[in-house]
Amino acid sequence: MFNDLNLKTWKRRAQYEFFIGYDDPIFNITTQVDVTNLRRYAQQHDLPFFLASLFVSTAAANRVAEFRYRIRNDKVIVHDVVHIGSTFLMEDETFSFAYFDFSTDIHDFCRAGRSILDECKRSGGMETKGEEDALIYHSVVPWISFTGLKHPSSKGMNTSVPKIVFGKYFSAPGPDGKNLLKMPISVEAHHALMDGFHLGQYFDGFQAIVDSLG
Repeated sequence: MFNDLNLKTWKRRAQYEFFIGYDDPIFNITTQVDVTNLRRYAQQHDLPFFLASLFVSTAAANRVAEFRYRIRNDKVIVHDVVHIGSTFLMEDETFSFAYFDFSTDIHDFCRAGRSILDECKRSGGMETKGEEDALIYHSVVPWISFTGLKHPSSKGMNTSVPKIVFGKYFSAPGPDGKNLLKMPISVEAHHALMDGFHLGQYFDGFQAIVDSLG
């Protein structure tokens, strides 16, 4: 479900009109989040870290309205909820795509996610959902603790869909001297729809959800 955004009363109308005509209106921010508690929780409850990370990411994104904004037919629409389209590694070391419905419960999400990944690995292929925009695209590069990332693009691509990538987590000293697990996260977004402020809300929300896992 979605609704049209009223551009006339939108507080970011001026920023939207400024950036919508850019040849490249996409911006990217990469930072590190503390996933110590997320890995602990995943291990205790036998949850795949990848799926647990997807759950946290999409829960955080759905809390920020701008992550649910999309440009469609010269209009801005607002989805009630967005789901996940993600790459995953196949056994032959190629990648494919999988799609996961958002859930408010991490255990339900991971349980369904396991089944989806098992089925995708059996069927293989590169089938995508085409122009589906009620998604946030995710990927993972678990071999590299990157500090920056650039996505490929093609003419006609819906650039209003945010792209989020997880990197390899690593050990780093915390403020109390104890080692923490830090994971780089890259977020790519359309500047006509959101600003760095909104990415900050996403990163803060991600950390808050991780820290709340008991």
